[in-house]
Amino acid sequence: TMEFNATVTSDGFCQVTQRMMLFLDAPVEKLTFPIPFNARDIRVNGAAASTVRDGNVLQVNLSRIIGGAAGSASVTLTYTLPNIVDDVNGTLTLALPMLCGFSCPVEEMTFTITLPGEIKGKPTFTSTYHQTLIASSMELELNGNLITGNSLKALKDHETLTMYLNTDPALFPKAPLVFKESGVDDTCMIVCGVLALLYWLIFLRAWPDFKTRSTTA
Repeated sequence: TMEFNATVTSDGFCQVTQRMMLFLDAPVEKLTFPIPFNARDIRVNGAAASTVRDGNVLQVNLSRIIGGAAGSASVTLTYTLPNIVDDVNGTLTLALPMLCGFSCPVEEMTFTITLPGEIKGKPTFTSTYHQTLIASSMELELNGNLITGNSLKALKDHETLTMYLNTDPALFPKAPLVFKESGVDDTCMIVCGVLALLYWLIFLRAWPDFKTRSTTA
């Protein structure tokens, strides 16, 4: 079972707390839990976490918690996500990863997401297996600045879950502006740089004076 709690601040940062109750049928030598690769200040049960970059996620080592034995273990994982709001085609959109491909199935998931102001739109969800249809497997409630919900059926192993919400820019006045990189922009800048260099060489460069012999009185 998993309980996902997130608090989003007006600067676009998000403080996440994930509480999990793990049930292991057999001993496991190593178990990791994936979170977004840009997560910061990661802690497991209050202690600094050991992580390894794996593609677009960080694998948090839970082996110390489970102790390599079968049975149950309680895990509380906390971390901070920066810049989870971005301008998408002129609309400020919040994108919150809630599950990043955990190797074990999740029998039950509940979540509470707190925003810095009243929610006026309705969030959408997407996953690896069900894409946008995952919303039909979730129960959702909006109340002021809170989004609460739970899964109506178990989530498969290696499943991902991300929530998207179109928001009012007034909720995030301190959010940093993110510039998208573009190959076209880079090409234009290179061409302009080359043209500027040629113009300087032909018209602006001060050529060295050549000495000539002359007779003066």
